[in-house]
Amino acid sequence: MTLIIVIGFLFMIIGGFYLSIKYDHRLRRIKARRNCQICLVLDGSELKDIHLHCIILVFDRLGHLVRKFPEAEMRQMKGQCMLYCTVEEGILNFCVLLAPRALSLSGIVCREDIDRLFRGISEMRIVETGVWEVERNVALSLKKSSI
Repeated sequence: MTLIIVIGFLFMIIGGFYLSIKYDHRLRRIKARRNCQICLVLDGSELKDIHLHCIILVFDRLGHLVRKFPEAEMRQMKGQCMLYCTVEEGILNFCVLLAPRALSLSGIVCREDIDRLFRGISEMRIVETGVWEVERNVALSLKKSSI
């Protein structure tokens, strides 16, 4: 008699587990990550004419490299410089390297690599937005990095 009761409880537990997994999978929806157009705004008065190359680097909230834009085009409007890029939504940090010459980006894997590799170059500027949650098309202002 006790064996039948134990088997009955076992079937109820297995059935409940099966229904909970089935219900959980039905609630999870596959959400495709949307691409967002980002406008990075830099004050044009701070910018010198020697900065010919603009490199946009996108990092996640942990500081790992997500995307590189090695030759970003800078547009000047009303005393401000604007850089455009397209990224997937998420929590991101945008870092822009302004350099007088082309740079090798092969050694960059995380945010600390930028400080380590480019700290000694005097004519180079590093500006960044800080960590932002990007969910739609947005304009972000760039500020001088704290290195």
